[in-house]
Amino acid sequence: MDFFEHQDVARKRSGRLVVLFIVAVLGIIAATYAVIAIALAVLMGAGEDTVRVSGSGLGSDTNTGGMTMVDLLFNPVLFVMVSLGVMLLVGGGSLYKIAALKSGGGRSVAELMGGRLLDRDDPQRKDLAEQRLLNVVEEMAIASGTPVPPVYVMDNEGGINAFAAGYAPEDAVIGVTRGAMEAFDREELQGVVAHEFSHILNGDMRLSIRLIGIIHGIILIGLLGQLALRSAFYSSMTHSRRRSSNNSDGKEKLVIAAAGIALIAIGFIGVVAGKLIKAAVSRQREYLADAAAVQFTRQPDGIADALKKIGGGVYGAKVENGHAEEISHMFFASAVSSWIGGAMATHPPLPDRIKRVQPSWDGEYLEPVAEVDVREQRGDGKPSGSRATIPPIPGVPPIPGVPPIPGLPGAAVGLAGAAEVSGASRAPSAVEQIGQPTPEHVKYAHALLEAIPEPLKQAARGGVSAEALVYVLLLDPGAEERAEQWGQFKKRIDRDIAGLMKKLVEASPRVDPRWRLPLLELALPSLRGWDAGKRDGFVANVDVLVRADGQVSLFEWVLRRLVLRAFKPPARGEGRQTMVALAEPVRGVLGALARVGHPEADQQALAYRAGLDALEVQLPKGAMPTASLGALDDALDAIEGLRPADKRRLIRAAATVVSADRSVTTPEVELIRAVSDAMGAPMPPLMPGQALVA
Repeated sequence: MDFFEHQDVARKRSGRLVVLFIVAVLGIIAATYAVIAIALAVLMGAGEDTVRVSGSGLGSDTNTGGMTMVDLLFNPVLFVMVSLGVMLLVGGGSLYKIAALKSGGGRSVAELMGGRLLDRDDPQRKDLAEQRLLNVVEEMAIASGTPVPPVYVMDNEGGINAFAAGYAPEDAVIGVTRGAMEAFDREELQGVVAHEFSHILNGDMRLSIRLIGIIHGIILIGLLGQLALRSAFYSSMTHSRRRSSNNSDGKEKLVIAAAGIALIAIGFIGVVAGKLIKAAVSRQREYLADAAAVQFTRQPDGIADALKKIGGGVYGAKVENGHAEEISHMFFASAVSSWIGGAMATHPPLPDRIKRVQPSWDGEYLEPVAEVDVREQRGDGKPSGSRATIPPIPGVPPIPGVPPIPGLPGAAVGLAGAAEVSGASRAPSAVEQIGQPTPEHVKYAHALLEAIPEPLKQAARGGVSAEALVYVLLLDPGAEERAEQWGQFKKRIDRDIAGLMKKLVEASPRVDPRWRLPLLELALPSLRGWDAGKRDGFVANVDVLVRADGQVSLFEWVLRRLVLRAFKPPARGEGRQTMVALAEPVRGVLGALARVGHPEADQQALAYRAGLDALEVQLPKGAMPTASLGALDDALDAIEGLRPADKRRLIRAAATVVSADRSVTTPEVELIRAVSDAMGAPMPPLMPGQALVA
């Protein structure tokens, strides 16, 4: 199953979730109606005789004014009122919770669980387990083509567990318990992080957020019952002090208390329904995420041993935080005790999961004891565990003007005299590997991070220094052009930023183009926490640097777009629009790519037609749009709502347009990765010798 099929599956699961939610709400409506009808009957004296309820609106007989118990229990008006009230309460509560979690992103979930944000800007970090965790997360993010997520540690949790939370990759976080961080070795930690990244890549996080909201709405009935019971109790206490002898008041309080208890019971039914929904939706996702982790790392022993350590640990995967039940379906393993022998468990049994990734398992668990490799520090230059330095690949030339990087292959494509892309390669193309990083991507990311000069990495992990680094990435390599940029720019920044930029340029006068996107991905988490005013000033500074030489390069466009998306993540829907319905922006994307990727008009026309053919969908006829990089922004914003299958076609067509001349430059690769990212489809780095599209 590829990335886009996973997106379709996630959408179908969302539909299944809605059906289960509707069933639960209908049950709650029926039970609530019965409780209220009986309570009203008792209060109004129905059953003893008939009671006058003229004008009550409950369907009383206007001639006789009488209503029996049967009238109350089978009253359409009362049923409609109760139904509307329940739907308003449950639906409103669910929508409110989803909106709150969506606006807060994964950070709100991590903070709810008592997570502590790991400071990435700490060159003297003494906790090597924390540093190892940060290194593994950064490697997996760069290998996946996603922004580097913030990492939270739950310091007070001795259980071995982890989670990924967020509404989209742009606002995702990784949370890890202290027990997990200290128990796992690097290979096991990498397997668990890969498992969580699969949830990020495959759209599971959005489903998890919705699941939290739905369950929150369902249990509100129980909270309402608690409120009624508390009200009856305090009212009874107050009247007792006043020595009230009103039997009618006492009867009302008793009925309200009984109704409160009944609503609490209904709330309990909602809790059970919520657990059943979580179990129905979550279990298969965990099997798929385990399989994806093995695919990403090609190390089945890593995730298998992590699961064995959970089974052999004193605390297992248990999480003590009071909100653990609320997000139990988001954890790596069962964080709370299940009911009825596991029938409502959110995760499959540990033995089943272990057997699936390691069929030869002997049934023995592992004691969760591990030592942190002292080489897990910045600047050491040596990988740890089973990962080895990547040898140079014969036949792949280095980038002109940039010295070869020890342990890192030469660029797959060049800046000048671009390498020809072979169409005969049997290896999966970059487009085919969207959302599916391989062990080679992980190793490549590891070696790439080791190769980037430490001052640049350290700057990316800071706050002010990350801002300075982004400006440095936009400086033109030519001396005259850079002088022109600096002349316009230096008046806009303070001395601290200018000083940091100078130090970074001195540390690395020429930035290898292969470092640019990874450095930007490292820097973006540090920039997201800014307020609106600082963001606007930063974007304005970026615009000055981009436009200083009178033209916008492909990389400058990519950087600006990724920065803007980091500040304001797109509100991606379910993706229900067809290619034909969005024909104009689809043509706009292909037309813009043809014009910016090919200098001659005849080449542009050929590339555009090749892209249309690759769509495999007949669009309404129309001439090639006269489009620029600016128009490409608008077109990409319009295609957010495409169905997953049509997104796959459009990305493949876009890559076909760019590579129509049988050569692809590094800026063009960055452009295609940005186009893919715009559609919520993260593309891993292009590997040496790999074709962009088959």
